[in-house]
Amino acid sequence: HLPRSLFSDARMDIILWGIASFGVDNAPSTDTAKSVGEYLQTLCGIKTERQEGPLGHVYYINQLAGLIRQEMGNPKIRPHIHHYPEDSGQHVKHAWQADAWRTLDPDLSSPMVRVGGQDFFIHELAKLDDSTYVIPFCWLTCS
Repeated sequence: HLPRSLFSDARMDIILWGIASFGVDNAPSTDTAKSVGEYLQTLCGIKTERQEGPLGHVYYINQLAGLIRQEMGNPKIRPHIHHYPEDSGQHVKHAWQADAWRTLDPDLSSPMVRVGGQDFFIHELAKLDDSTYVIPFCWLTCS
């Protein structure tokens, strides 16, 4: 939910008139719709911050954490998010297959992987299937 409204009050009035003309009872007023929008913004909105550039120009940015939170909470988007870099050999087709992701500082990457209901963390002792003990420093998938 972004703070900028796509509808002016006049457009909202037209939409609400259309809803009422179809016989919908208890349609909200424009003020009610606006107050619900404000409530949704405080509850799950993305914070927009005013910034000033070095030459005095003003611009606005949306908080990255809020954008990520909404994308992770969207059931249509979340399955398409890749949390781990992928080793695809010589052929790079997607951003998550690039070398830069595989050499990323481990403190900036995904610290945990879940395999078979068990959680494994970077920098912690793990036992492989062949009984070898290792301390992983990053996680990646193979294509």
